[in-house]
Amino acid sequence: MTQHRLGIALSLLAVAAGMAFFIYSGSSRTVERPGTVRTAVPSPSVKPISQLVKSECVSFERFVQSPEAYKLDEWFLSWGAPPIANTALLSRPYEHYGVEVLESLAGGGDSVALHELGLDLVWAALSQVNALPNYTTLWDLGDEEHPYTSTIDSEKLRQGRDDLFQSAVMGRTYSLVEIGLSYSHERIIRERNGTATADELQELRISAYGYGKSLEMLIQELGPAFYQSSIPVDAKEEAENLVKLVTGEVLAERRKIDLAETLAAERAPRGFDFCIESDGP
Repeated sequence: MTQHRLGIALSLLAVAAGMAFFIYSGSSRTVERPGTVRTAVPSPSVKPISQLVKSECVSFERFVQSPEAYKLDEWFLSWGAPPIANTALLSRPYEHYGVEVLESLAGGGDSVALHELGLDLVWAALSQVNALPNYTTLWDLGDEEHPYTSTIDSEKLRQGRDDLFQSAVMGRTYSLVEIGLSYSHERIIRERNGTATADELQELRISAYGYGKSLEMLIQELGPAFYQSSIPVDAKEEAENLVKLVTGEVLAERRKIDLAETLAAERAPRGFDFCIESDGP
């Protein structure tokens, strides 16, 4: 049993742990989508974790029943990340909207519409099945129910990534993780099909790392464990440079529309200083 002391906003316990394995291991194994099994509802009888002795550790199950977990979920949702405790919040708010409506909203800078359009296009580019109305992230892509396509639609993939990037610019910063995932899925498909050279596969790893890790630069409370990855030593410098480049591009685009200071002010909830036990390393 491992103990993790949390400042804010975690290191980032289950969200990072659930996400981390798949992306850069090269495996197509399905991992738990963040929030899908966290169904606990805060109980009035559960004492807030902040009232515990600081040296006392709590289980993850105890944490997700606490008021602090729900406060953290609200913060996650403010920048587009899936909740970890209140799974009732896992939904696609625009799932019944047609493409024309989404495109109209996206044209007005609606970050959720841009995210929806981007996910739909990336999903269609990489999967054998159409996008489902209840999916909220690319984590499920590649499992038994959502197998990979044998032929990638490069144009849809490019358009989808562009929409997701604009969604991140407009405040749904978690869209950068979806872009990172799209590069990981593309790498797996092309490696299986033998349609990429070793250098091209390396570039896809670097792109996945660069976009995913840039989230931690933009939301610094997350810390380096939110988007875990493995990158070859000889590619580390290039990957870190891409993180800086992506971060800079997002901030530059936000400054153009006077969003940089507003979004930077959306800080995490305070008062998190406790220890959580987990089964991971």
